[in-house]
Amino acid sequence: MSSPSHTQSSVASTVFAVGLGVGVAAVAGVAVGAMFGASALSIAAASKQQARPPLTAKDLRRDEEGRILNWRSALRIIQQGGISPELRGTLWPFLLGVFSPDSTEQARARELARLRGVYAQLLRAARAAVAFGEAHRIIVMDGLRTDLRGGEDRGVDPGAGLSPRHWDSRAARDALAAMPEGAAHAPRTLRLIRLLSAYSVHDPETGYCQGMSDLAAVVVMLVPDEALAFACFERVMRHARRNFRHDETGIKHQLLQLAHILSDTDPPLYARLRALDSGDCMFAYRMVVVMLRRELPLPRVLLVWEAAWAHAAAAGRGDGVPTGSAAAYAGGTSIPPPDFVLQFIAAVVRGQRRQVMSCCHGTDDVLRLFSGVQIDFWLSLAQAQKQYKAYSQGGRVPRAGAQ
Repeated sequence: MSSPSHTQSSVASTVFAVGLGVGVAAVAGVAVGAMFGASALSIAAASKQQARPPLTAKDLRRDEEGRILNWRSALRIIQQGGISPELRGTLWPFLLGVFSPDSTEQARARELARLRGVYAQLLRAARAAVAFGEAHRIIVMDGLRTDLRGGEDRGVDPGAGLSPRHWDSRAARDALAAMPEGAAHAPRTLRLIRLLSAYSVHDPETGYCQGMSDLAAVVVMLVPDEALAFACFERVMRHARRNFRHDETGIKHQLLQLAHILSDTDPPLYARLRALDSGDCMFAYRMVVVMLRRELPLPRVLLVWEAAWAHAAAAGRGDGVPTGSAAAYAGGTSIPPPDFVLQFIAAVVRGQRRQVMSCCHGTDDVLRLFSGVQIDFWLSLAQAQKQYKAYSQGGRVPRAGAQ
């Protein structure tokens, strides 16, 4: 299967002290099946639970200066039920580590001003970089194709977070004008194109890769301040950028982890996948690359992402840099969090056990099955939670390459 197509921005002269450092953990798998027994991880043991209540404003306690006093208990609620829709734009910067829950409103205002300056600088660099032309053309094409219908803008200024002279490229405006329905979502589309253009300059090693727009669009829809949305997207990409490496080592590593989860939790199923020449889990390629964005309705994929980020935050294994500081944009090393999204994907695969064991006779059958998979969301979520708990509480991590 081919990799996502890449367009890399060779603008070394415009790269500021805002680089990313990514540490890809060499974790091949976790041998928890033997430690916890089959019953602990049985798909049949996962109850068909319904939605858990999301975190709401009444669940948060703040002091007079704006600090969140009960962040740990808030994370436990998010792990099970996500965040109430009206709070997402406010809480995602905390959940992703852009702001510390211990920060005051004044401290966050200062940090936001700094982030706006960094973002404006990146946009100026994108505009000035001659080598950015081809990358920007592809960003515009993908931006126009990206679904941005996940709610209303609720009166948000299309340039929120920018100076009055913020940049929109002529290519983006001309392309929007040529579309019959281009004006309907023009403010969001232009924000998305600007954000992706800035990221391509910010991370020239990765550049822009098709598929990033699926992730960025969600942030654009939920975080109205554009500079803050960029900061949130940059945090998401600290973990996700490995999926877009040109040599595919990142995505292959993720698929290897998925294979080990399946081998640990359901050895007969994984043995069948190997017999069908699908032991490399390439059938899950798209699910992994864009973190289930195309397999689940938006409200449900957000719940999975928020649960993953909340688990990582509670474990104290987020980005590995001081939050709310210049280190967030200046050479901090990112440590991948415990991958709850992979646990959910493994649960989705296990939910198709009967079809894999009885109805698939080769790789093509497996690919067809998962290209249009119907996901039992609550069963998969319950199973993912059980697996995550088992791994976190007692799993041992073998050396890289262990089978």
